[in-house]
Amino acid sequence: MSEAVSRTVACIDGEHWPGPNYSIWDQLALNVRPDRIGRREKRFLLEVLRASPMRSRMVELLKNEIQLFRGVWKGQNSRGEVERKVLLEGVKPALTKDPLDQLIGVTISAADAYEQTAGLLQQSFDTLVFALRTRQGRARPQEVLDDPRIRRHLEKTCAGFQIRLKNHHRCS
Repeated sequence: MSEAVSRTVACIDGEHWPGPNYSIWDQLALNVRPDRIGRREKRFLLEVLRASPMRSRMVELLKNEIQLFRGVWKGQNSRGEVERKVLLEGVKPALTKDPLDQLIGVTISAADAYEQTAGLLQQSFDTLVFALRTRQGRARPQEVLDDPRIRRHLEKTCAGFQIRLKNHHRCS
């Protein structure tokens, strides 16, 4: 922790901010863990969360899904996969017709749609970067599209977009 403070002070004094691969980030991740907070911090955070009706309802919904969370977490899934499964398969089906619950449901759907779309856009971008790298950074669009590997990958991505769009219309 003292190294993190020293680096921050150095940065304020005009030095460069540590890059993404610098060991300080691992140290911070290990020491500043929201999943390993003390009793006082936990009590304070719950008070703050329960002060808002929506946040209070989310705490209640998430607490009801603790078994699902633990089961998914044991499967060694990534944090994002765990959160997605808990929200879509646990919280969302438990929502009622109450306006607050409906808002939570729409928010979960919007966040999921965003994440899925962002993933597909990243996949498309990575495919095009790969296509250009294999052509020394220069290629006409048709040349890229005529490559069967690139075309196949982009067609899969387009199919993913179509599936997401159908799912969106079904949820609307």
